[in-house]
Amino acid sequence: MPEPAALSTTKVHPRRWAGLAVLSISLLLVVTANITLTVALGDLARELGATTSELQWILDAYPLTMAALLFALGAVGEKYGRRGALLLGLVGFGAFSVLGAVGDSPEQLIAARTGLGVSAALIMPATLGLIRVTFSDEERPRALALWSASAGLGLAAGPLLSGSLVEPYGWEAAFYLNIPLVVVLLAVAVPLLPASRNEDAGKLDPLGAVLSCLLLGGLVYGVIEGPVEGWTSVQVLGAWAVSLVSLVCFIAVELRVSDPMLDLRWFLNRHFAAGAGFSLVTFTVLVGVIYLITLFLQQLLGEDALGTGLRLLPAGLAIIVGAPAGEQLHRRFGPKWPIAAGLSLAVAGAAVLASVDVSTDAQVVMVAGILVGLGGGLAIPSMTESVMANAPTERGSVAGATFDASIEVGAALGIAVFGSVLTSVYSDQLPDRVVAQLPPEAREAAQDSLGAALGVAQQMPDAAAGPLVAAARDAFTDGFAAAAIALIVLAGAGAVLAALVAPGRTASKQSIPAEAEAEAEAEAGHGPPVA
Repeated sequence: MPEPAALSTTKVHPRRWAGLAVLSISLLLVVTANITLTVALGDLARELGATTSELQWILDAYPLTMAALLFALGAVGEKYGRRGALLLGLVGFGAFSVLGAVGDSPEQLIAARTGLGVSAALIMPATLGLIRVTFSDEERPRALALWSASAGLGLAAGPLLSGSLVEPYGWEAAFYLNIPLVVVLLAVAVPLLPASRNEDAGKLDPLGAVLSCLLLGGLVYGVIEGPVEGWTSVQVLGAWAVSLVSLVCFIAVELRVSDPMLDLRWFLNRHFAAGAGFSLVTFTVLVGVIYLITLFLQQLLGEDALGTGLRLLPAGLAIIVGAPAGEQLHRRFGPKWPIAAGLSLAVAGAAVLASVDVSTDAQVVMVAGILVGLGGGLAIPSMTESVMANAPTERGSVAGATFDASIEVGAALGIAVFGSVLTSVYSDQLPDRVVAQLPPEAREAAQDSLGAALGVAQQMPDAAAGPLVAAARDAFTDGFAAAAIALIVLAGAGAVLAALVAPGRTASKQSIPAEAEAEAEAEAGHGPPVA
């Protein structure tokens, strides 16, 4: 049975702050699952024999699936009930966490992470949609800031919590730790959250959903498989061609259908476009840095899961520290300067990473993580508010899905792009003379990653192992530096672009297309609030 129509934002929900805690913890669950498995990469490679490409897919299956389905499942939540979508997503999250924990192959873990992504695509838009309709325009910025802070808490606590459990209990613990949170959230969600839906929601858009999946899937597949299959291979170029064609078709379909999954006219609003666009850049950089630091700690320095979690903790805490300052900067200056400053700090952090060599210790990469985390904390509140405050109230779940999708696409690309840069340079820089005498299977493993090369070296006599270890470590740092330079380019371009084109403090209501504003007024009784 459909839920009641959405609450009007002129009336605040009496249990809204307790409900916000439920929504923020739900976000914490989703964000934590995105990052916890990174500390178990070494265990997965050793115990399941996962290659670098398979490890990237294990990590990316979750954000990629979530991003591909956010719009479609956000629309389902609007039409049939946001609270119901949240509850269904939580049930699925618990079930697929169990499936992942009992998996015994990379393929099973990829399948479980895909299921978690589907579940998260129900949860995340519902959290923002419920915030949108239960808080007044005056209270909503604070609610969104607290919601955003929970994401920082997840990034901070997730690796440490996962590492503390993975070390004694194995990588399966990274899945099992989701279950207690799911049980608690299911118990308190119904009494604390209002039942709401968009009474005027139109038809669902299955064609748009399929095209968005093809668009994102083709893009990320090509990036991850490029180092394996070759950047000019039929598989990679074919995947990118599918992605490009799907993008063109997606735009054409969304502009023509009467009830688009994503109303592209919202992007004519500079605040909305800036929030969605720069969140993509920011999270590509942020997750890329976390992924690279994890590889550095585990493969080059030999840190275990708990040690990796401890080393990543300051980066997550820096996000929490930066978020209140980012909110204040947004209130005073609008999104332009918080985003530009945040990405500038990311450039500084990436520059630190670009300086590493085989003698670099963990403290250096921790400093880089802190700088990038602080930059993310400055930028995230501006991006969240820019998206959520500049879409029609009744389309809160879809607006939230837009923001969430940019985050998850950024997360997937951060792992895929920078991991692929590192892998490509590593393979190119590993001297043929060192691996030429190895058996074919061992040679292929050594060329896949530093961790695999070290595993091969352990099976060799000391005289032959020494040159392989030294060459592999040098090749890894070359690849790491190349990936860091790519981070500098992306973050630097984003900072300059934010300073040049991101809007200042005052939003213009006229920037919202007249047709979209009229539809919003018809649905909610007023136009979209402005930042």
